[in-house]
Amino acid sequence: MNSNITIGIDIDGTLTVPDFWVKPLNQYFKKDYIYGQSDYYDWRQIYNLNNEEFMKYYQIHGPDLHLNADIRPYAAKIVQSWHNYYQICYLTARQKFLTNATEKWLKEHQLPGDFFVLGSHYKLSKAQELNCSIFIEDNYQVACQLAEGGIHVVLLDCVYNRKLLPEKLVTRVRDWQEVSFAVTNIIDSL
Repeated sequence: MNSNITIGIDIDGTLTVPDFWVKPLNQYFKKDYIYGQSDYYDWRQIYNLNNEEFMKYYQIHGPDLHLNADIRPYAAKIVQSWHNYYQICYLTARQKFLTNATEKWLKEHQLPGDFFVLGSHYKLSKAQELNCSIFIEDNYQVACQLAEGGIHVVLLDCVYNRKLLPEKLVTRVRDWQEVSFAVTNIIDSL
């Protein structure tokens, strides 16, 4: 294992398909939103919900929502292939009450490494503490923040992150096969 390289990985929208929440939220809130109709990241904005309305739903249904999220094609296979060579850690903005669901989901998909449920999109200090050289993410603001902190970011393209990227340290990719290629290139440049 090359213990000098730590790869940080986000979960929702990065390991999971980015639209895993659409069908359950449409059913519950009686909406007909189609993924891609909006470039908002926050579900509350898409469904025009206040925080209280959303949290009422999320406290009850959040664990099942995340447990049933589909994984992106090739993600598990690629992460598993890295495990013998690099440190792997998962940093998620999920709320603390989703810790058990997060652990179960990672185990179900045989994703190796440690995980940290941060309850916030501020990931920079934890990523630096873990000495992440590379971070795989889908959130535009988080990607920019990590890059500003000196961490190489591989940004999975989603409808909600199609904004101008910083000139350095952020690489946009379409899928996990491109993630693998980008990570290899970054590691070769370190």
